[in-house]
Amino acid sequence: MLDRCIGLSSYNVGARSAAIDTAGGMIVSAAFGSMFPDRWPYSYVDTAILSGSNLLWKRLGFCHFALGGPLVNDVVALFNPVGGAGYGGLPFYYDPSAGGIRDARTGTVYTGCF
Repeated sequence: MLDRCIGLSSYNVGARSAAIDTAGGMIVSAAFGSMFPDRWPYSYVDTAILSGSNLLWKRLGFCHFALGGPLVNDVVALFNPVGGAGYGGLPFYYDPSAGGIRDARTGTVYTGCF
């Protein structure tokens, strides 16, 4: 899979996110092999790839990832909102009372790095 991402990755950070999110985007892009001078990844602020609550899919690379939590990144909030199911009925959401990502199907809460 990673070899298919070379030169085709993109990422976004939240308009309210920290600089570490951008650094993380560069690290993940390097893992995809997208850090060659002729294959730089496309990077966006979340507001540049959203139109209301619709994602502008044509702007995204083959391998796209979003950095930052749902409180600072509107793209993450679309798929992984606070307190409920996400875009298209995705069952994962940020549960502030549990302090992590909850899978609504099983009730499992994921916290920390895994």
